[in-house]
Amino acid sequence: MRRMHVMMLSQQTLSEFIDHLSEDIATKVGKNTGKTSPAELITAINGGITVGRVIELIHNLSSYANWFEYTEKNEGVHSTITLMHEMGPKWSQFIAHYINGAFAAAGCQAKYDVADSYVTFTI
Repeated sequence: MRRMHVMMLSQQTLSEFIDHLSEDIATKVGKNTGKTSPAELITAINGGITVGRVIELIHNLSSYANWFEYTEKNEGVHSTITLMHEMGPKWSQFIAHYINGAFAAAGCQAKYDVADSYVTFTI
């Protein structure tokens, strides 16, 4: 965690920060950090970015960072990934654009839907 400059915050503390952001700012921060941060993290851990490694990052953000609950459903050629949380619509905007940036870096044009308490990606 130190090598990646990761800090631990409680969900309550992070929620306080998010509550003071506009939805536009949450979206902008998600887009800006999503352009580089996930790819840098994945590359540092695995040596390169692929769609499979983005899915592994999503799983790790769920299991270890507690960003959201993660489910994946494979439907033939496509997969649907749902990220559920209790942090509100601004968090949904942030994670939608952050994760979408990771998929874009892996060369994948994911489709996503954003709701107040979840984000769904179709890849």
